[in-house]
Amino acid sequence: MKNLDLRHIICIILFLASNYAVIAQELFLYNQEGNAAAYFDLQDEDQTIYLINGKATAYLFLDKPDDLFLVYGFNGVHIGWYKNGMLFDNEGFLVACIEEAGCNITRGEPFMLPFKQLKPFKSFRDIPSFKPSFIEVYSKRLLGDFLLDGLR
Repeated sequence: MKNLDLRHIICIILFLASNYAVIAQELFLYNQEGNAAAYFDLQDEDQTIYLINGKATAYLFLDKPDDLFLVYGFNGVHIGWYKNGMLFDNEGFLVACIEEAGCNITRGEPFMLPFKQLKPFKSFRDIPSFKPSFIEVYSKRLLGDFLLDGLR
């Protein structure tokens, strides 16, 4: 019986350690309240943005002439811009940012993330909207609502 208990403990430790390694490969986006509400998987070649619940909502596409990233939903709609660690809506207002960009963080990263859901099929990309002046003032739109526009 002791061996069985020890095996369970070892399995739990290995499971937690493997989940920690997965989290170490994520880049979190913090919303205006300072909470980690979405993340990039740094191992994902599509540069997908996931909600914290594991739902794939959008992805980055490099706009080579401007050397900026366009944010597209899987529905093909251009929903915003990603510049210097900050996520902006089409009007140029800040929606979220990574820690290194100087976000106000009230809560740290989650210890464990749910499993990622399958990514939807990418639709053809629309022509991006006109590039606005980027303003480091938060948008009235919540990060989750902003990202879900990429699925509607």
